[in-house]
Amino acid sequence: MIITTIFISLFLGISKRRAELSGPNQENLEKQRKVLSDYDVVFVDQLNTVAATGTIISYALYTVSEKAISSFHSDKLIYTTPFVIYGIFRYLYLLHQKNLGESPTQIVTKDIPIIINSLLWLLVCAVIIYKAKFGM
Repeated sequence: MIITTIFISLFLGISKRRAELSGPNQENLEKQRKVLSDYDVVFVDQLNTVAATGTIISYALYTVSEKAISSFHSDKLIYTTPFVIYGIFRYLYLLHQKNLGESPTQIVTKDIPIIINSLLWLLVCAVIIYKAKFGM
């Protein structure tokens, strides 16, 4: 889970940089953040692909790890992975197609599909854990 947290943090941070690079204030990039002059959109997209892939794979591996199975008494948490995949893909869609991303907090708290996806993920996790704990 620590690795998943690292990858999702990288994903959100890199997405923020991408939004800054492709945003409307391109002529003032160096004034906003000097480090942005060292990046370009293609490179940042490549980094983001690695971070997104790492997030999904590390989460999936966590759900089938001995630690998770023994902690939650279930090997069914792998079925929550599609929610993580959808969340990453939805975020990438908003970043690339809607030019959002400078405020990750706004995206995850205001985008209805991401909110619904998160609630469904939470519900499915709760059902899986509840069924495992009470043997249903």
